[in-house]
Amino acid sequence: MKELSFADTLLAELGAWEEASTSIMSSHTLPPQQASFAPSLENVQQVLPAGIGQLYSHQAVVLERALRGEHVTLATPTASGKTLALTLPSLIKRATYREGTVMCIAPTRALVEQWTKLVQEWQPSLQVASYTGDTPKHERRKIRERIQFLVTTPDMLHMGILPYHAGWHRFLSHLEDVYIDPAAPG
Repeated sequence: MKELSFADTLLAELGAWEEASTSIMSSHTLPPQQASFAPSLENVQQVLPAGIGQLYSHQAVVLERALRGEHVTLATPTASGKTLALTLPSLIKRATYREGTVMCIAPTRALVEQWTKLVQEWQPSLQVASYTGDTPKHERRKIRERIQFLVTTPDMLHMGILPYHAGWHRFLSHLEDVYIDPAAPG
């Protein structure tokens, strides 16, 4: 007997719930697709996080274009490796430009913390910090002085960084990459 996925179980429960069942207009199941991997690249292997042996083809395309200096937008399903695809070019560039800094802008504190944790795990030697309204005031100066990879919210960018750009000069003058996750349609 086939085990139901979480989505199938949830849909079945919603269908059985009288008040919700009339709101379900249709249901579609897409068959799983085989992953498409890129050929291994030696210069990439050394910066890949533990447990990741090769890149998906979309990650390799993002890497190639970003390293050429192109602006990149990536739209793929959840859990398809977007964070790694976006971060990898910066991690590779750091090998030749150690002063380079990176900013990630995420709309929620949960995403800010997710980015911060992942990048810290992938590159323990990299100075990574989140900068939100919850960041204690006594830590903010230390962050400005040492940070290499900053994860913040749009609010803090506008209220805590841009108006105080002189204090952020070191970080902003070496800014190599900016990620916006997720990039909302305009």
